[in-house]
Amino acid sequence: MRALSPILSSGGCRRGREMHIMPVARRSHEQQARRVSRRELLGETAAGIAAWAWASRRSRAESDVDAAAWARTVKIGLHQAGWDPRSLRELFTAARELGYDGVELAPPWLEKYHNMADVYRLLVAVGTKLAPAAYVGGGELRNPAATDAYLLKARKNSRWIKAHGGRYVTYGTVSGAGKRRTAEERKIIAEAFDRVANVAIAEGCIPLYHNHYVKSCPESKLLLQEDMKLLDWSRWRLCVDTGHLVLALTEPVAFVTKWADKISWMHCKDVKTADAGELERPGTRWQDRFTPLGTGVVDFPRILKVLAERQYAGWLVVEQDNSPRPYETSKASIAYVRRVLDVL
Repeated sequence: MRALSPILSSGGCRRGREMHIMPVARRSHEQQARRVSRRELLGETAAGIAAWAWASRRSRAESDVDAAAWARTVKIGLHQAGWDPRSLRELFTAARELGYDGVELAPPWLEKYHNMADVYRLLVAVGTKLAPAAYVGGGELRNPAATDAYLLKARKNSRWIKAHGGRYVTYGTVSGAGKRRTAEERKIIAEAFDRVANVAIAEGCIPLYHNHYVKSCPESKLLLQEDMKLLDWSRWRLCVDTGHLVLALTEPVAFVTKWADKISWMHCKDVKTADAGELERPGTRWQDRFTPLGTGVVDFPRILKVLAERQYAGWLVVEQDNSPRPYETSKASIAYVRRVLDVL
């Protein structure tokens, strides 16, 4: 026994040491496992962040590519407003020379001087395209006695634009007879909008609502807000005029962003100031407040970015309601639009 004691004692000590050491070893393994787990978690997190960053960069790159592709294909038109309606050859020639994709016409304005069949023949002869939208009217819709006349006008102009490859007929904001629309006037105008929409759709066209300045800046803002609630958007689409939004004390970028899914046509117009006090100063004509694109207060880079993101499918139509030098204004404006499109 004595001979075995050292062995037993030694073995006991070893077992004792082993028993004492094993919990430490287990803790070491657990700590190592936790460290591995943390490393794996950190690795997975880093990988996730890297994947997100890559996807984000890819998304931005794809968005940039989409915007650039949109910018290369969007069409730029020239509106007849601001040009002498008696001298259409000058307008058509300028549009062709300056590189516009087509001209937008307002048949009710032109019929005072021309047969519309002759207008289209001249367009073809000069080598200019017709933009697929035509301005029809608006003001007469507040008069129930004119119902037959404005429906005839709607049918005639819908047929004219449709026959020449177009699809849109445009109606502007309608004011009341007084300072504010009455409830009865709202009812009359709502019914008139429905009637002209019926005619346009029956002729294979889409009616567009065009926001127009009417009488004063605050009144124009109120009418625009009313009309956005009044119109049946299952049948109507929007023709946004950026300049008239400013005149109606409405911020263009915010409006375009909010209503982008309803917009089918754009009138690109710039304004010298957004100050209602200056806009309504006695003796000031609202038509004189417009200025070549890029020289006023409208933020076209942001507007076109919104349209590019939504892959807007309509035209960008340069419009200058009043200009002493329409050719120079049209030249400067299309150059500006192209510069903005080039950096999208």
